[in-house]
Amino acid sequence: MDSLRFRRPRRTGGFTLIELLVVVLIIGILAAVAIPQYFRVVEKGKAVEALQMGSDLNAAQERYMARTGSYYSGTFTLPNASVFDVSFQALRSFSNSVTLGANGANSWNASFTRVNGPSYYGNYNILYSGPAVTVTCGALNNSQCNDLTQ
Repeated sequence: MDSLRFRRPRRTGGFTLIELLVVVLIIGILAAVAIPQYFRVVEKGKAVEALQMGSDLNAAQERYMARTGSYYSGTFTLPNASVFDVSFQALRSFSNSVTLGANGANSWNASFTRVNGPSYYGNYNILYSGPAVTVTCGALNNSQCNDLTQ
């Protein structure tokens, strides 16, 4: 009688459709969280380029101030910044045309424009002010600017 009973075939291996769907769902959720964070970290690394240039300009402006009695004001194209006593590297992620504005011997500011920015941030400006360093981001909200500069 036992030999007449219907026996289910034994599983020989592999995954069921439900198991595969659960794995795809988990991967999708992880990707939804990880991909935006990845782009934020990459963009923050690119913003550091402008912040470092601002820091270098801060030192160059202080030396220029010591020589001439006022901060330099004008536009120059990197890496040719012959007005200063130091050479600068060309920027890769920002426009190489840097505009410096000066308020006599009191303060100065530099504007760095992002080119070919990702859609989340777009093309934005980083405004670097010295000698007391302040950084603001044009065309970005405060949260996005804080993501990039802190």
